[in-house]
Amino acid sequence: MTEAKSGALMKSVEDLLAEKQVLGEKERELVQSLNSALRKVGYEVVPIHSAKPAVRLNRRGRPPGRPRKRRGPGRPPKA
Repeated sequence: MTEAKSGALMKSVEDLLAEKQVLGEKERELVQSLNSALRKVGYEVVPIHSAKPAVRLNRRGRPPGRPRKRRGPGRPPKA
């Protein structure tokens, strides 16, 4: 009984892997055709690095949402 289940499980995993490979190839073909079409109008598809965060963590300057420290000489703070 367990051999039949593990055999069916292996078949299912192999089918999923084959389907994933086919979808990956199709995706690459679609991106290549999109890239060739975009190059005709001056654009290009480039890969992004998903390992990099979208916002730099070591930013300098005033954090968003905090008021500025001064407004200028002799001017009162905003109300």
